[in-house]
Amino acid sequence: MFSFGDRTILVAMAPRSRPTDERFWEKVDKNGTICKGMTTACWEWQGATWSGGQGVFYAGSEKGVCGAHRFLWEQQFGAIPDGKFVCQRCDNPACVRPEHLYLGDQKDAHRKTGRSGLRNSMFGKRHTPATIRKMSLSRTGKLGHRATAWKGGTSSLNRRLRKMLHERVGWYRAVYARDRWLCQACGSKSKIDAHHVRPLSGIIRRLLSGTAFTSDEERLEWLIKQPEIADPNLINGITLCRKCHRDTHLRWGSHTRP
Repeated sequence: MFSFGDRTILVAMAPRSRPTDERFWEKVDKNGTICKGMTTACWEWQGATWSGGQGVFYAGSEKGVCGAHRFLWEQQFGAIPDGKFVCQRCDNPACVRPEHLYLGDQKDAHRKTGRSGLRNSMFGKRHTPATIRKMSLSRTGKLGHRATAWKGGTSSLNRRLRKMLHERVGWYRAVYARDRWLCQACGSKSKIDAHHVRPLSGIIRRLLSGTAFTSDEERLEWLIKQPEIADPNLINGITLCRKCHRDTHLRWGSHTRP
């Protein structure tokens, strides 16, 4: 309040800001849970958090908004070196207890986050007993074609056959050598692929139609001996550079049935 002659003026004064440390510690609960593998309880942040669960703290006009665990580390141990991250040994993202913190690299930070389940969309959610029982019954003993996610095994079989064509038959290298290691569409020598003119997946489906085998290995060995698969005369192969190969698949689709 100020007086000027016969007039009195009231001026609203901004409240004094409280010390940073006081504001920080009022948001910390030192009676947290004891996480697995730890002997002491976590000091859990009770204020605002990032989406990953780490605390958010306004450290003043100079530092601005930062992670609560990072703020505490700098207060206790000094500046954080470039390229280093403050990680929690307890896998509790809200923990700011100094004994639970350590400096790690980016791999450590991602590893801890993945292990604690924070990248899982179901993290923190619970299934009902009925859902748990249903999931257990649907998965027990179901392997191969009986598994819930079984889609016929074509993709896996396709990959295994391609590996055998490369390692046992030498089909890819033979196609490259015949075409003098040049893309037959544009003449490029860089990043070449051996392309199946007729999709290998379509050939596999046609050959397996109406056949039966006692095991996957028996089926695989039978397929690799078929002339259409082994392609000894390289009728079904052509060398293309990566760009031309991609353009070819864009024209007719990667899984178009012949």
